[in-house]
Amino acid sequence: MAVQVKKLGRRRKRIIKAPKKGLPKVFSCPKCGEDSVRVVISRDNHVASVICGNQKCAMSTEVPVTNVEQAVDAYCKFADMYHSGKLV
Repeated sequence: MAVQVKKLGRRRKRIIKAPKKGLPKVFSCPKCGEDSVRVVISRDNHVASVICGNQKCAMSTEVPVTNVEQAVDAYCKFADMYHSGKLV
């Protein structure tokens, strides 16, 4: 009579990968406070258009950017220009 030996093994742990956080696509407007600012980068002209989508505010400007800068960098330049008084 053959005896079967069962091997005892460990349970495999489930690996749960946390989703990577990305950069935001919509920013808050420094003038009206709404989360409605979009940044559109034109790499050919080295210019980023920063536009508030709020109907009452409708603030927009163009900010110079380099090839390595992202939308967050253009928004920071825009916010700095607004807080320094260069934009109304």
